[in-house]
Amino acid sequence: MSRLLAIALVALSSSLLAAPVPREVKKEEKFEGTWQIESTVAFGRLVNVGAANQHWTLDAEGNMKSHNGPVVPENARSYIQLVIDPKAKTLDYKYTQGNNPIYPGTYELTGDTLKVCCNLKGNGSRPTTAESGPDVYLWTLKRVKTEGKK
Repeated sequence: MSRLLAIALVALSSSLLAAPVPREVKKEEKFEGTWQIESTVAFGRLVNVGAANQHWTLDAEGNMKSHNGPVVPENARSYIQLVIDPKAKTLDYKYTQGNNPIYPGTYELTGDTLKVCCNLKGNGSRPTTAESGPDVYLWTLKRVKTEGKK
């Protein structure tokens, strides 16, 4: 009996040693939901701080509704889309109607804080970091927590 137990332990330990070591699972970035604008810096100058009424709501495709207050009005429409590339940490800010330029950008998502930085020259060069500068807009947003979610 002890010999069978020893064989079973050897077999189990060898299979555990041969098993691949799981890679650290990276949490997927989630942009969907409502975001409150904490500040806006335009062309290197602070233009608003703590605009408690200004919000963006993003859906799964990056379509954005800009609105006052945390609740999206029923008649709110989306004319802007953020096309997000999580691997490159870039995004394109574009209008969904008309022949408007695409504004290349970058972002940083840290916990419930999202920084979006876009070159507003239209089809200009992409910022390399989410920081203010002479040709860019930088929005700092905080995720709006909904009841029942933490």
